[in-house]
Amino acid sequence: EPTKLGLDLDGERLKFEHQIANCDDDQLLDRWQEYLAWTRQHFPMAGQQSRLVELYERCTRELMVSQLLQDPRYVQMWLDYAALVQNPLDIYRFLDHNGVGVQSAKLYVAWAMYLELCKRYPEVEALYHTAKQRGARPKELLQSHYENYAQENVKRLKEQFASMGSDLSDAPRVSDENQGLRAAFNPLRPDRDGLVPSHRPVWSPFAGGGQSSRGLSTAAAQPSGNPKALCIFQDSAPAPASSFAWTALPPERERRKENLRAPVRWPEATGPALEPRQKRAKPNALEVFEDEECAERPAASCVPHGVALRAFLDITATTKGPTASPSAFQPLTH
Repeated sequence: EPTKLGLDLDGERLKFEHQIANCDDDQLLDRWQEYLAWTRQHFPMAGQQSRLVELYERCTRELMVSQLLQDPRYVQMWLDYAALVQNPLDIYRFLDHNGVGVQSAKLYVAWAMYLELCKRYPEVEALYHTAKQRGARPKELLQSHYENYAQENVKRLKEQFASMGSDLSDAPRVSDENQGLRAAFNPLRPDRDGLVPSHRPVWSPFAGGGQSSRGLSTAAAQPSGNPKALCIFQDSAPAPASSFAWTALPPERERRKENLRAPVRWPEATGPALEPRQKRAKPNALEVFEDEECAERPAASCVPHGVALRAFLDITATTKGPTASPSAFQPLTH
């Protein structure tokens, strides 16, 4: 029966809540894992009734201690939480700001996949580059996902060239001596002898870790051996540390920035009160202009009110007599 099933689920919830409230600190992570696994099993659709998003918000907030920042189980909780929200970018940035899972390759892979879904390809390249610099593990996972991304990127470029009526074969070929320069731009390719290292500052979405507030590396660019090469000046002094402390992540309901209203019953729903319709004031009557000259001589210059035009002409002709217009209707004679 649905009622009995609901009571059983509520009873199980109370048991998990009691265990979490009374367990030791070293067992808190395990209890939360059991609670989340049970919720996912009984509510596979993760609907509103499951309250799964609220549970992830609680557990990630309560377990935010320095001992668990790099724990794979705790990092996986954050990634599962990010998979349930509409826009997980705030979650990924919060993790990076607080150093949560920065050594885990799963964080960068999930972050890069979402950026690729949003078609923010330059940020994807910079993210993989930063993951390699930080030594994220496992490296094989990072390498495989980057290779898949590179293949999709080449495929996308081919489709763009095909839509423009050209082919990649028309593009200029790169000589063998420049192959080393191309390989140096691969952020996951190990350095080899004979390859020219790249000193180009790479944009990165990460604000910390020796980078300025604009995301560019603060290290000065090394001049090359070519005297005609363009040298770009960069400040060598490190950027001042930001005083912003992002220690808490707002709940998903607040981050969505929408005017959400709690659902109510239809009889209880009330709309905005309508103001009574006000009657419009009648405009003033149309005033007809009357010429003063016409008012003084109504019979001779204008048509009186209520008299037809033909009758007025007949009256005028009778009054003036035949001398009024002697040659008006007579033909001309020579």
